[in-house]
Amino acid sequence: MRAENIIWLFLVLLVLLVVVISSVQAVPIFSRVGAIDPVGSKAACPFPESGSISVPISMLGQGLVIPFGPTRSAQEKPVGDHITGEVQHGSLVEELLQGNLKFRDDVYNASIERNQELAAGQNPGVLWIGCSDSRSDPERITGAGPGELFVTRNVGNIVPNHDWSLAAVLEYSINYLNVQEIVICGHSDCGAIKSLDKDLHDPYIPLWLNDAREAKTRVDSRIMVPKTPEEMKERNHQMELENVRLQVEHLMTYPSVKTAVSEGRVHVSGLYYDLATGTLSVVT
Repeated sequence: MRAENIIWLFLVLLVLLVVVISSVQAVPIFSRVGAIDPVGSKAACPFPESGSISVPISMLGQGLVIPFGPTRSAQEKPVGDHITGEVQHGSLVEELLQGNLKFRDDVYNASIERNQELAAGQNPGVLWIGCSDSRSDPERITGAGPGELFVTRNVGNIVPNHDWSLAAVLEYSINYLNVQEIVICGHSDCGAIKSLDKDLHDPYIPLWLNDAREAKTRVDSRIMVPKTPEEMKERNHQMELENVRLQVEHLMTYPSVKTAVSEGRVHVSGLYYDLATGTLSVVT
């Protein structure tokens, strides 16, 4: 056999070998991960029945290790399963869903016309800036009805300087919802205020509290160092009140608020909620 024929035969065999290998191994990444199939069908998968695969950020949007394997039973699925949407029996989320059923029956449907109006649009009169504390729910402590308060809450009812999220809330509530009042509400037994005295090692909480530290400085400059539990409690109370005043000052540095107040379109108030008595009062 001529040398050139041997070369051609070798090339043909090499091409056939490449084709065979490609047909076996070159399976698209999306057919390997049955979990991401949009209709829930199990795609052909050359991998084992269980295990995981690392997917690059550029392919799925998340640089995560994606598990795959047999379908889990209802008992094995975590609360709020991101694939099935099922909720584990007896979970807190299930309690919320059951509470919603009661709310729909007892509250929502009892004022169906009003709630249908709210479904078409909102017209709140007050922007409420409050603390995330679970005990100081604004609608509950004011008796406000649905659609009356536009609410934003955070740890310590803080109005940070130059915060984009809050700036957007302010601009939207003032320029588009036309609120007439902006309220900053503090409360007793505030964990954020207590934390001003602590050396925290969390990565974010101390940074967040920087916009409240001036309240501590002001109070400590005008009172004696507390020596008893009662004096310490009063100091914390004064710091909570001073923090409300401080955040009102911060609020007035935002152009949208400053302009609206100067034009008489918006009024700003500081409030304080006492958890022990349920009393809401004005901070002067």
